[in-house]
Amino acid sequence: MQVNKHQNTKSINAVLPERRRAQRFRVRWEVTVRGVDGKGRIFDEAGYLQNLSSTGALMILPSCPASDARLSVRVTIPFKKRSCIGYSARVARVEETEHRVAVALVFDNQRPSFVDAQ
Repeated sequence: MQVNKHQNTKSINAVLPERRRAQRFRVRWEVTVRGVDGKGRIFDEAGYLQNLSSTGALMILPSCPASDARLSVRVTIPFKKRSCIGYSARVARVEETEHRVAVALVFDNQRPSFVDAQ
């Protein structure tokens, strides 16, 4: 076991089996999200996707939604003609640091809906 002296946390160096069911793709696409934050307030924010798969995504947002919150997600795909896809999703995990909030999502449906670009 390795102890990190700077953060008073313990970590174990081990190789864990991959638990994801779908391949993830690294992207940096714009995203807008509507949902409820950790204080129960409705929010509508812009952020970006860090990775995407058919079953979920990891996005970076300026504020923290509640764990297990229901979200409406709109992803802008940077094609020549701006295209948008939409998902309904559940927050699976939130990792909040001093500089960002990473939000892991699980999509309700593997097929997105195509929505009008704004």
